[in-house]
Amino acid sequence: MRILTPFAKAAALGALSLAAACGAGEERGDAAAGMAAQGGEGLVISNGYVRPAAPGAMATAGYATLTSEAGDALVSVRAPGFRAVELHTVIEEDGVSRMRPLDRLALPAGEAVSLAPGGAHLMMMGPEAPLEEGGAVEVTFTFESGETETVSLPVERR
Repeated sequence: MRILTPFAKAAALGALSLAAACGAGEERGDAAAGMAAQGGEGLVISNGYVRPAAPGAMATAGYATLTSEAGDALVSVRAPGFRAVELHTVIEEDGVSRMRPLDRLALPAGEAVSLAPGGAHLMMMGPEAPLEEGGAVEVTFTFESGETETVSLPVERR
């Protein structure tokens, strides 16, 4: 029998929380129809949501579909009530899914780019309070063009 130190237990719990939040093992796909925001430069953010986070959760994940008429790139995201929000992707190495941070997410002109379970997503770390289904999170997306777009994403379990 192997006994885990308190640090090892915390690390294991954190890894499990992050894997659940980012949707490891789930099928990719666009979220069902949801809220949409039309930016001034032809940016559309639609089908967004944030997963609920239980008390004590280290992180959760957010998803949306982004479309830019002229082409752009998502370079940062922030949300009040979180220690940090990062853009992440999931890659497979040696048969194991691993999360990796992204510096930017290209938005080719006219193409819908999904932040979805099992792929690129918002890693929302250090929630200051539990996120319960039915609530909402204000999220500000910043693009390479300098445009920012703030949307209210519902807290939902999909």
